[in-house]
Amino acid sequence: MAYTGTVLKRDVFGSTRITILTITADAASGAFDSGLSRVIGCAMSPVSVGTAGFKVQINQNSAATALNGSIRISSAASGDGFTLVCYGV
Repeated sequence: MAYTGTVLKRDVFGSTRITILTITADAASGAFDSGLSRVIGCAMSPVSVGTAGFKVQINQNSAATALNGSIRISSAASGDGFTLVCYGV
């Protein structure tokens, strides 16, 4: 299964690209494409979550293998929602 990601805004701040996304989990772990070539960092705000201790890993796919531009979330519950601000190139 995959997570559902919706891009709210894409912008540029200096030489850094910024993508703001809303994410909805439909499984315990999953990954999605940020739209960036490489993620430098991200800030996450839980919107509606039923679990604690979930993890966000940048530049990894759902199999925890390196993949630039992807973001992996694990230890979440189906229906958990997040807002992510991703910084990258």
